[in-house]
Amino acid sequence: MGAVMCERDGTVGWTQGQSKAQGLVDLARKRWRVGTGSRTMADERRVKGEAKAPARAEKLQKKRCGRAKKAGELERLKGVELISSYAALKGMGNDALSDQLKVYKLIHKLTGFTTTGTVYIYFTTDLPY
Repeated sequence: MGAVMCERDGTVGWTQGQSKAQGLVDLARKRWRVGTGSRTMADERRVKGEAKAPARAEKLQKKRCGRAKKAGELERLKGVELISSYAALKGMGNDALSDQLKVYKLIHKLTGFTTTGTVYIYFTTDLPY
Protein backbone atom coordinates (compact mmCIF):
# COMPACT_ATOMS: atom_id res chain seq x y z
CA MET A 1 0.00 0.00 0.00
CA GLY A 2 2.85 2.34 0.86
CA ALA A 3 4.49 1.69 -2.51
CA VAL A 4 1.28 2.60 -4.30
CA MET A 5 0.95 5.81 -2.28
CA CYS A 6 4.57 6.63 -3.00
CA GLU A 7 4.24 6.15 -6.74
CA ARG A 8 0.82 7.79 -7.14
CA ASP A 9 1.13 10.75 -4.78
CA GLY A 10 4.86 11.19 -4.58
CA THR A 11 4.75 10.81 -0.78
CA VAL A 12 8.38 9.92 -0.48
CA GLY A 13 8.54 11.58 2.95
CA TRP A 14 5.99 9.14 4.34
CA THR A 15 7.83 6.24 2.76
CA GLN A 16 11.18 7.22 4.24
CA GLY A 17 9.67 7.12 7.73
CA GLN A 18 8.69 3.45 7.38
CA SER A 19 10.80 0.53 8.56
CA LYS A 20 11.19 -0.93 5.05
CA ALA A 21 11.62 2.41 3.33
CA GLN A 22 14.20 1.38 0.76
CA GLY A 23 12.17 -1.64 -0.33
CA LEU A 24 9.06 0.51 -0.83
CA VAL A 25 10.98 3.11 -2.82
CA ASP A 26 12.60 0.40 -4.95
CA LEU A 27 9.22 -1.16 -5.62
CA ALA A 28 7.74 2.20 -6.62
CA ARG A 29 10.71 2.91 -8.89
CA LYS A 30 10.38 -0.50 -10.53
CA ARG A 31 6.66 -0.03 -11.15
CA TRP A 32 7.26 3.39 -12.67
CA ARG A 33 9.91 1.92 -14.92
CA VAL A 34 7.58 -0.87 -16.07
CA GLY A 35 4.89 1.71 -16.73
CA THR A 36 2.12 0.68 -14.38
CA GLY A 37 2.78 3.56 -12.03
CA SER A 38 2.11 6.18 -14.66
CA ARG A 39 -1.39 4.84 -15.48
CA THR A 40 -4.60 5.65 -13.67
CA MET A 41 -6.86 2.95 -12.27
CA ALA A 42 -9.25 3.38 -15.22
CA ASP A 43 -6.31 2.87 -17.59
CA GLU A 44 -5.34 -0.27 -15.67
CA ARG A 45 -8.86 -1.70 -15.99
CA ARG A 46 -8.92 -0.89 -19.71
CA VAL A 47 -5.55 -2.59 -20.29
CA LYS A 48 -6.64 -5.70 -18.35
CA GLY A 49 -9.93 -5.76 -20.27
CA GLU A 50 -8.11 -5.58 -23.59
CA ALA A 51 -5.92 -8.50 -22.53
CA LYS A 52 -8.98 -10.61 -21.72
CA ALA A 53 -10.97 -9.56 -24.82
CA PRO A 54 -10.01 -12.51 -27.09
CA ALA A 55 -11.00 -15.11 -24.49
CA ARG A 56 -14.24 -13.25 -23.79
CA ALA A 57 -15.05 -13.04 -27.51
CA GLU A 58 -14.39 -16.78 -27.89
CA LYS A 59 -16.76 -17.60 -25.00
CA LEU A 60 -19.45 -15.33 -26.44
CA GLN A 61 -19.09 -16.95 -29.86
CA LYS A 62 -19.45 -20.40 -28.33
CA LYS A 63 -22.57 -19.31 -26.42
CA ARG A 64 -24.11 -17.72 -29.53
CA CYS A 65 -23.47 -20.90 -31.55
CA GLY A 66 -25.20 -22.95 -28.84
CA ARG A 67 -28.20 -20.63 -28.84
CA ALA A 68 -28.43 -20.74 -32.63
CA LYS A 69 -28.24 -24.54 -32.57
CA LYS A 70 -31.00 -24.73 -29.96
CA ALA A 71 -33.20 -22.32 -31.94
CA GLY A 72 -32.66 -24.39 -35.09
CA GLU A 73 -33.61 -27.57 -33.24
CA LEU A 74 -36.83 -25.94 -31.96
CA GLU A 75 -37.73 -24.79 -35.47
CA ARG A 76 -37.15 -28.33 -36.76
CA LEU A 77 -39.36 -29.76 -34.02
CA LYS A 78 -42.17 -27.34 -34.86
CA GLY A 79 -42.41 -29.03 -38.24
CA VAL A 80 -42.72 -32.54 -36.78
CA GLU A 81 -46.20 -34.02 -37.22
CA LEU A 82 -47.59 -35.41 -33.97
CA ILE A 83 -48.82 -38.98 -34.15
CA SER A 84 -51.82 -39.94 -32.03
CA SER A 85 -52.36 -43.61 -32.84
CA TYR A 86 -50.57 -46.37 -31.01
CA ALA A 87 -50.01 -48.39 -34.18
CA ALA A 88 -48.19 -45.52 -35.86
CA LEU A 89 -46.05 -44.92 -32.76
CA LYS A 90 -45.24 -48.62 -32.54
CA GLY A 91 -43.92 -48.64 -36.11
CA MET A 92 -41.56 -45.67 -35.56
CA GLY A 93 -37.86 -45.95 -34.95
CA ASN A 94 -36.00 -44.51 -31.99
CA ASP A 95 -35.17 -41.19 -33.66
CA ALA A 96 -38.77 -40.50 -34.67
CA LEU A 97 -40.06 -41.45 -31.21
CA SER A 98 -37.44 -39.22 -29.66
CA ASP A 99 -38.68 -36.32 -31.81
CA GLN A 100 -42.25 -36.98 -30.66
CA LEU A 101 -41.19 -36.77 -27.01
CA LYS A 102 -39.09 -33.66 -27.63
CA VAL A 103 -42.10 -31.89 -29.14
CA TYR A 104 -44.12 -32.54 -25.99
CA LYS A 105 -41.28 -31.60 -23.65
CA LEU A 106 -39.77 -28.58 -25.42
CA ILE A 107 -42.66 -27.02 -27.32
CA HIS A 108 -45.74 -27.99 -25.30
CA LYS A 109 -43.75 -27.88 -22.01
CA LEU A 110 -45.42 -31.05 -20.71
CA THR A 111 -43.78 -33.00 -17.92
CA GLY A 112 -44.69 -36.02 -15.85
CA PHE A 113 -45.44 -38.43 -18.68
CA THR A 114 -43.89 -41.86 -18.79
CA THR A 115 -42.18 -43.72 -21.58
CA THR A 116 -43.08 -47.17 -20.26
CA GLY A 117 -46.42 -48.64 -19.28
CA THR A 118 -49.54 -50.20 -20.70
CA VAL A 119 -51.53 -49.05 -23.72
CA TYR A 120 -54.37 -48.07 -21.39
CA ILE A 121 -52.18 -45.43 -19.71
CA TYR A 122 -51.30 -43.79 -23.02
CA PHE A 123 -54.89 -43.55 -24.21
CA THR A 124 -56.33 -42.26 -20.93
CA THR A 125 -53.85 -39.44 -20.36
CA ASP A 126 -54.62 -35.89 -21.44
CA LEU A 127 -52.01 -35.22 -24.09
CA PRO A 128 -52.69 -32.45 -26.61
CA TYR A 129 -52.88 -34.22 -29.97
